[in-house]
Amino acid sequence: MISVKSTMESRLRLERSFDKLDKAPRKLGGIVALEFARRIGEHIVEIFQREGPGWRPLTVGTQMERKRLGYGPQHPILRRSGSFLAALTEPTNPGHILTISHSGSGSTVLHYGTRDIRYRPLRYGVREHSLPARPMIPVDYPEVQAAIDSEMDELMSIYMEEVVR
Repeated sequence: MISVKSTMESRLRLERSFDKLDKAPRKLGGIVALEFARRIGEHIVEIFQREGPGWRPLTVGTQMERKRLGYGPQHPILRRSGSFLAALTEPTNPGHILTISHSGSGSTVLHYGTRDIRYRPLRYGVREHSLPARPMIPVDYPEVQAAIDSEMDELMSIYMEEVVR
């Protein structure tokens, strides 16, 4: 008969291993969320560069105002100084929102957006002011959302391989 008795050192090593294993999903969730945020930003920049799809042309009045202010009269839409796009896509911008939290159930939650007060009226439009909606985030476009979902599946499989190793 063989008896094995754990030592204090072996118990501590085992506890540290379980602690690392316990924190792995949270850490990986954070890594995946950051990568996901980066890719959302890239898709938003592409939407702005294409000016849509579905963005209506600027009105004559808006074109005249842009010209008076020294900007090109028609393009690029929603990009005069660049501050709005920066607040929506650049994590270092004070107007940008990027937080990652973890729920009690172990889920990772990503909050991505902007504090810029122009966001809501520009995204959804304001009928009373003849301001058309200009959808600008990936969930507004099923084809972009499908690409992101595919990218997320790929990311998760890569990171899950790291956990299993």
